[in-house]
Amino acid sequence: MGRQTYKTTRQTINTDTGEVTQIDKWYRKAYDADNFIKLMVDSLHRLLVLTKGEYDVLIGSIRFVDFDSTFRADARYKEILGSITDKNATSISNILSSLVKKGVLYRVSRGTYELNPQIMWKGSEVNRMKRVAYYKEIALREK
Repeated sequence: MGRQTYKTTRQTINTDTGEVTQIDKWYRKAYDADNFIKLMVDSLHRLLVLTKGEYDVLIGSIRFVDFDSTFRADARYKEILGSITDKNATSISNILSSLVKKGVLYRVSRGTYELNPQIMWKGSEVNRMKRVAYYKEIALREK
């Protein structure tokens, strides 16, 4: 698990001499593992078939992913992602559709997407397994 280092500084003044003393205190705080995007090693091969544009949009989208592994592809998202990937809003929409067809993303609702929990996930492992089971159940119903 990663760690973040913090520094606090406290100054004291000796009332007799007027001398200012600065005390620096360093401490480390561990990151919560649920705040990371986890990449499932057994599913890496599913990312190797992506085009450069699909890969760029997928990786660029990670900064927008919420704790439940979803992100909203709204106008702000497309504007920021467009500046990162040099793609227009229509291209980004088409690429998102392609990522859904390839099973890398799931479309939750209009403009809202979820990372495929079998490939990558942000959040608790318990919630990831619930989403894996949910999508497996949907796949069985569609057969």
